[in-house]
Amino acid sequence: ARSIAFQVNSAVNSFAQNFSTAVRPQIIKEYASGHLESVKKLVYQSSKGTFFLMYLFTLPLCLEMHFALSIWLKTPPQFAVLFTQLTLIDILIESINYPLMTAAQATGKIRLYQGLVGGILLLNLPVSYLFLSLNFPAVAVFIIAICITLVAGITRLIILKILIQFSLLSFLTKVYIPLLASVILSMVLPVIVSIKLEESFLRFVLITLLSVLSIGIFGYFIGLSKDEKKAIQAVIKAKIKGYFHA
Repeated sequence: ARSIAFQVNSAVNSFAQNFSTAVRPQIIKEYASGHLESVKKLVYQSSKGTFFLMYLFTLPLCLEMHFALSIWLKTPPQFAVLFTQLTLIDILIESINYPLMTAAQATGKIRLYQGLVGGILLLNLPVSYLFLSLNFPAVAVFIIAICITLVAGITRLIILKILIQFSLLSFLTKVYIPLLASVILSMVLPVIVSIKLEESFLRFVLITLLSVLSIGIFGYFIGLSKDEKKAIQAVIKAKIKGYFHA
């Protein structure tokens, strides 16, 4: 069941990592030029972008995990659905941190970053072993992983505050709170449909479409700042203009 969870995770996570990789050279270039405000702005934008890209896959998959695994495996192993859902939630939270990693690496002062963050992430093994030895259920391992990911994320922000005067409060108000509000609101319709309708291919398609639509609407109007909305509008206008002039 754990192997299946991580196979799904790897497939979905690759999309988010590709987006994060595309932004990485810009963050490094701005830091090398001494433009710290631009670095912070890029981190805010790419953290949101990576998260929303990951969330587009995570929301419908979490709601329809049993159906999706049943198509793939016919009869999913015990705990496969729950393990996969928790693994996707873990990597969804972690996706916010990808640009933070890049910003820390751009400074070249990665000893503190790698030592603290790496040490925290390594706690997964001993803490999980401790809980399992105390007869906690296997799902505890995944809940521990999520908790450690949250702690590692906060640690990254503290380290960036030391390295480039990164504001924890700004990241909270400009990234975490808009993302949390977008997640809560975008879940409402898909969850209602998941509860009201019986599992079927039609429900799977409907929840996927509603998820994409809800994430698009609430992500745009609540998750993005005014400048980010203007940037997206400019890209759309340029695409439309290019299409008609082609």
